[in-house]
This record gives sequence, structure tokens and C-alpha cells, in this order.
Amino acid sequence: MIIACCVCKNILGTKEPYGEHSQDFTHTYCEECYDIEMAKLDKEEYSKNERFEVQ
Repeated sequence: MIIACCVCKNILGTKEPYGEHSQDFTHTYCEECYDIEMAKLDKEEYSKNERFEVQ
């Protein structure tokens, strides 16, 4: 099974399929896309917390 970044589609490597779950897909990122995605999540979490602050 070929493993590719789910954002930019660059091939990251290969992995042997295992059992009946060989079609299961988890999000895999290359380093650059991972940093970008984590920054997006941090920004979303920050803005969500900002909206619910008690004044």
C-alpha cells in the first residue's frame, strides 16, 4: 500500500496491508503540510476560545 500526504499527495512511503483493515485510511501528512495543518488547528481553537470568553 502506498502512503501519501493527504494534502499535497506527495508519496511518503509504502506499508504492507494488514488483515481485513487494509483499506482503512488515516490522515497522513508530510512534515511541511503537518506544520501548516497544526497551525490552522491552533488558530481555529484560539478563535473558538476567544468567542466563548466570559466577560
